[in-house]
Amino acid sequence: MSLIASGLLVAGQIVGPIAGALVAVVLMKIEPRAPQDKAAARRYRIGSIATTAILFTLPLWITALM
Repeated sequence: MSLIASGLLVAGQIVGPIAGALVAVVLMKIEPRAPQDKAAARRYRIGSIATTAILFTLPLWITALM
């Protein structure tokens, strides 16, 4: 049980700064200047948001099951 709790704590410590950086980039509207790069950046941003949301909710879900 303590191994799972430690793993969840580490997961939260990893996902937190990633989520914070992603929020900062989105709020500050940091994006490339070239139009063709903007489309690629938008795809990567959507993928990053989805991945971060999954990584954020997974430890919360596991904690709720405990």
